[in-house]
Amino acid sequence: MNITPNDVYWVLQLDQIHEAIVGVILFMILAFIGLFVCIMSAISDEVVSRFVGSTVLFIHFLVVLLLFGVMVFLPTTRTALAMYVVPKIADSEVVEKLQGDAKELYTLGVERLKVELKGRNVK
Repeated sequence: MNITPNDVYWVLQLDQIHEAIVGVILFMILAFIGLFVCIMSAISDEVVSRFVGSTVLFIHFLVVLLLFGVMVFLPTTRTALAMYVVPKIADSEVVEKLQGDAKELYTLGVERLKVELKGRNVK
């Protein structure tokens, strides 16, 4: 099995992606409430103040969305270390040799068990 740094990255990012989705949902609820308040207060104000209020809200939305994107996809030190180390360990010759040895030991164990069961007349 070949484990790539990309595989490790996405597995370790699942919690952060979930937290970001929850954060975005909460932000959207708060932004909707803020937009509603701006619209209600702008009904009696001039057109310029409505434009400024909606522009500020839109810029706020874009900044927070950008920050969530950076937070989610910027790997932590632990993730970056795992991205580098795990594939090196999994693809090393030592691990491949251990896999071959484990298969050989399994085969020997099964053969020994068959011999013992045959000696006891168990099918």
